[in-house]
Amino acid sequence: MAARPTSTLVDLTGRALLLGDQGDVRLADLTGGDLIDEPATQGLGPWVGARVATAGTVAVVVASGAGLLVVPSALAGSPDVAAASEAGVVVVVTGQAEIAGAAALDLLANGGVRGRVVLEVPVMPHLPALTTADVHQLGELGLLAGVLFPPLPRVTDEAIGWEIGIVTRLLGAGVRTFRGLDATRFDRVRAVHDAIKSAGVHPEEASS
Repeated sequence: MAARPTSTLVDLTGRALLLGDQGDVRLADLTGGDLIDEPATQGLGPWVGARVATAGTVAVVVASGAGLLVVPSALAGSPDVAAASEAGVVVVVTGQAEIAGAAALDLLANGGVRGRVVLEVPVMPHLPALTTADVHQLGELGLLAGVLFPPLPRVTDEAIGWEIGIVTRLLGAGVRTFRGLDATRFDRVRAVHDAIKSAGVHPEEASS
C-alpha cells in the first residue's frame, strides 16, 4: 500500500543540513523497540525525522508525518521504506560505504526517489573523506551524500581542529547531510562556507 504524501517536506536543495538534537532536522530515536504505535510518537516533541530499525516503525512514523528517516542498510530494502520515499520522505541509508551504497541503490531500483535518498557514511581519522568527485558520482547514480561523525573521544583543540577542517572540506565537496556534530560548531563552519560561496569564491580556493 502506498503511503500518503508526507506533510513535512525536507529541503535538500538549499544549504547542507545537520541532523539530530539542535540541528536543522531533529531526530526521534525509535530504534529501541520493535513495536512503536502512533500515539507513542505524539509525545516526542517538535521533531521532523526519526531513526528507525524495523519496517513496522517506518510505516507508523511516516503516517505520523515524518519528513526524514535514518535507516540501517539492512532495512533499506523494505517495501515500507520504498513507500516512504515515494511519499516524499527523505531516506538516509547509513552504514559502511560499500554495504550502504548497495542498499541505497537497491532502494532506488525498488521505487525510491532519485535525489531524495542519501547515502550516509562514517567519517573517521583513518578513513579518506568524501571528495567532490565521490559526491558527483553518487549524484549520477541518483544518490545524495551524507556523513556521520563519531563522538570525539576527548574535546581537545586538536580534535576540534580536525573536525572543523573535515567539515569544511565536506561542505565544499557538496555533502548534503551531517550527523553527530556539535550544532554550534557546525553552524559557525557552515556560515563561513556559505559566505565564501556567496562571494563567488570556490571553497577549495579559499582554503588554499
